[in-house]
Amino acid sequence: MDVESLYAKGLIAFEYERLIGGMEKVAGVSQQPDLFWRAYHSAGKRFGSYHFPNIPVPPCHEENILSFLGDLGYEVGDFMFFPEGFPDQRTGERWR
Repeated sequence: MDVESLYAKGLIAFEYERLIGGMEKVAGVSQQPDLFWRAYHSAGKRFGSYHFPNIPVPPCHEENILSFLGDLGYEVGDFMFFPEGFPDQRTGERWR
């Protein structure tokens, strides 16, 4: 399995844990490779405090997302956030 797929699985597992709990009961979860667990634990560190009534403002989201990507070994300078209303290069529609 490729690196990005393992990271995605770790992030999804974190979300499942938050929604339904009991990840230790999921078959095969204990045998997941280190890359899976790196994403899982980083997601918990960066996004674990998010709750519906107190989701942070967008600049905080961006900082947490970039920190998460940095935790996974990506060069955060390779990523940027486009401002609201920026046109999609494929469709010409404005992002919201």
